Amino acid sequence: SQRRKTLRNTLKKLLSAEHIEAAGADPRARPETITLEQYIALSNQLTQVQKT
Repeated sequence: SQRRKTLRNTLKKLLSAEHIEAAGADPRARPETITLEQYIALSNQLTQVQKT
């Protein structure tokens, strides 16, 4: 089983590491390790970024 990419690498075209941290997630974390609440916060960050 291969290790998955980190959040920073997966989302680099969409969110900065600062935005990931603002959502309460560690940019070095792997997507399978974050909580549902963190996914929701990441989605909210993405929505804010896309509005600007």
